[in-house]
Amino acid sequence: MSNLSLALRIARRELRGGLRGLRIVLACLALGVAAITAVGTLRAGVDAGLAEDGARILGGDVEIASPYRPLGEAPRAWLAARGARVRTVAIGLFLLQFVINLSWSPIFFGQHEVTAAFFIILVMLGVAIATTFAFARVRKAAAWLMVPYLVWISFASILNFQIDQLNPDAESLYVPATSSQIGNGG
Repeated sequence: MSNLSLALRIARRELRGGLRGLRIVLACLALGVAAITAVGTLRAGVDAGLAEDGARILGGDVEIASPYRPLGEAPRAWLAARGARVRTVAIGLFLLQFVINLSWSPIFFGQHEVTAAFFIILVMLGVAIATTFAFARVRKAAAWLMVPYLVWISFASILNFQIDQLNPDAESLYVPATSSQIGNGG
């Protein structure tokens, strides 16, 4: 007996009780297809809505940038100027402002010490300005390439100051978590 004739024989035997069982199977199949279609449509609508109005719905755009990146154009141009007498001072100032830059994020974001972070960023701005003047003595192009960084630090300083003014007790609002807030999935 071939597989097709066996399948037809089993199907005919199952239909002996009538089409009632087949109707239930078809209803379940239709309900499943409708549910999958509804979920897919809902997901597409939510995705489109978030893409269109996400910034307004969620309160704005947030971008987190990492300071751990390869050297920019300014330090590269200044490193290429070999034999300059003030190069050692420029290197020291650049490394100092880099370390200060690395210390700001954990203080501001990690510890929520907004006032302390403001003073750190002011020191960072001062050292970055000194670094720019030291770069200028080595190579003018390196100093000019520091200008966008100085503008960014100035802008970040203003933001830090405004956050500190609008949240005078931000340090007391922060409660460190004693355990992870992420569930175990169970």
